[in-house]
Order: sequence, then C-alpha cells, then structure tokens
Amino acid sequence: MLRRLARSLPALAAVLALVLMSAISVAVANGSHRDHHPGHGGWHSHGHHGCAWKHVSGLDERWLTGHIETNLFEIAGGQAAEQKAATPQVRELAAELVRDHTAALEQAQAVASKLHVAIPDRPAPLQEWALRAVQQFGGVDFDRWFADLQVEGHKQAIVEASIEADRGCNRKVRTLAAASLPVLQTHLEHAQAVLEGLSD
Repeated sequence: MLRRLARSLPALAAVLALVLMSAISVAVANGSHRDHHPGHGGWHSHGHHGCAWKHVSGLDERWLTGHIETNLFEIAGGQAAEQKAATPQVRELAAELVRDHTAALEQAQAVASKLHVAIPDRPAPLQEWALRAVQQFGGVDFDRWFADLQVEGHKQAIVEASIEADRGCNRKVRTLAAASLPVLQTHLEHAQAVLEGLSD
C-alpha cells in the first residue's frame, strides 16, 4: 500500500497545481466573457476600473470560496502535522499554519457572509485526498511530504490571490486577497526553509 502511494505521491503537488490553475483559468475566462456583456452590472474583469464596487464577479466568488476551502485545508493539515510530525521544525510550521489560517478563515467567512456568498464547511475534495495521502506516511517521510505540499500549495495560493487582487471586481474581496499575500509569502518561505533542512 505504502509503496503504491509512494510511487503516486510525487505527482501530488503537480496535480494540485494543475487543478488550481484550471480553476483560475476558468474563473478568468468567465470574467472576460462577461465583460463583453454590459448588462452584467456594468463591471469589467480586466482590472478593477469600471467595476461596480458592490458587485461580486465570478472571479471574486470563485477566489473567495477557494480561499475558504484552502484555509480549512491548511488548518486540518496543520493540526494533523502537530500530532504526526517527527521534527520540531515541522511542528513549528504546523502551529504557524493553524494560527494564521484560522485568523484568515474567520476574515474570509465574514466577507462571504456580508456578500451572501456560500461558505464551504470543508476543504475541496482534492485537498481532502491530499491530506489523507500524506497522512499515510510517518516519521521524517511525513515531514518531507507535508513540507513539500506546503511549498507547492502556497505557491499556487499566491498566484490565485495575486490574480484576484489585480483583476477582481469587489473591493472587499480584492482587499482580502491583497492582505493575504504577505502571510502566504511568509508561509512559503518558512516551508521552503523547513523542506531544505529536511533534505540535508
């Protein structure tokens, strides 16, 4: 079982990245398509100029929903790592993720509630699969896979948040995306440092 999993897991981060990028592409494409139809509230997807600030575009909603799912994913993963990690470096990273993503989740849920956007109560299915897959490992192997997943996941989260901050329509959602970037960058750098330390 573990050997089969070990063969499949090298593609895990790549699969996550592809799915996330596909979601971004669809959202941006949908936003661009709507831009050709002025009847949709008079907003434009490329850049925030011309947006009706209270309008929630397809990109806004998709990013906000994904952001909530990702926070739930990071909290669950961090809590698991606090229990399973073999090294203090990974336990420290896990505690940071739980703390920061819990705060981010509360902020995102508050914005979604104000904008009447449906609030997910669990991570996306692929994220749940990734959590289950990584937890099949133990010891330092778990620590390496967890840190690697955090590196790739935060790279993609930065891409998504950057697109929303630049191209989103709703001011509240764009502001939330922009505010998330420094925290995501800090997590990425921390995870990269932990992964490099585990690879030595």
